[in-house]
Amino acid sequence: MPRTPKLVLPHAVVLEARTWLQTPWQHQGRLKGIGVDCIGLVIEVSRALGLLEAAGLSADWQFTAYARQPAYQELAQILGGYCTRVSKSARQIGDVVMFAGTVVLGHVATPTEKGQPFGLLHSFAARGKLRRRVIEHRLSGAWVSHIVATFRLPGVATWPA
Repeated sequence: MPRTPKLVLPHAVVLEARTWLQTPWQHQGRLKGIGVDCIGLVIEVSRALGLLEAAGLSADWQFTAYARQPAYQELAQILGGYCTRVSKSARQIGDVVMFAGTVVLGHVATPTEKGQPFGLLHSFAARGKLRRRVIEHRLSGAWVSHIVATFRLPGVATWPA
């Protein structure tokens, strides 16, 4: 008999991602407190919550075949391999938003409830050492204008469920 996958609440994604706050940014890093990049944060949060298995991937699945400054097409390929694309109107906390624009070629972050309508939690390599780490802040207009897609992690419930 097929096993019914467990559903994870969106808040659980945010709570797990927050355990990575202040972890330094490191290209292709995957170690909490040591170093992680934006897509690595999404992968490791997914791993911690058992969401890789929900997508049919092994618990030790990795993806590191991307550039230091990946184009959003590369990130879309990674996310499209195990996430479901959702509309802007369906976006919720715990999803993954993808950015493209002049500041970054490609970047991903997790929407949080910090701020209106959302906050952002992500590993960001901004100029200056203070911001080269996992941070959380309000989703400002500058960020909103560069969102190109939203993905839902496998096994994450639609809220309200």
